[in-house]
Amino acid sequence: MNKSKTEIIEELAKEKTVETIINNITHSNNDILNDLAQDIYIDLLNKEDELIIELYNNNQIKYFITRMVMNNWFSQNSPFYMKYRKFSIMTDQYDTDDQDTVEGDNDRV
Repeated sequence: MNKSKTEIIEELAKEKTVETIINNITHSNNDILNDLAQDIYIDLLNKEDELIIELYNNNQIKYFITRMVMNNWFSQNSPFYMKYRKFSIMTDQYDTDDQDTVEGDNDRV
């Protein structure tokens, strides 16, 4: 029995395939990883039905998802990087508990 694109993506979601791939690539348990997983699922739903079905039938869907995750996680031009990761990296640079950093920031204004 051939599965539809929706059935394939539902199966991937039940097995947490995307989340597992993300954790294996990033080695992180950051809150933004849920956003990345959601973006990947949305991207999969927006792909052509034939592509997802062919990849699934040829056992290439995990490789395809891995490429999607890597492109989103590492590429500074990806929408995910621009929305979440860039901001997260920028905020990690500032230690709000360090009074000198806060005062130094005010001096530049």
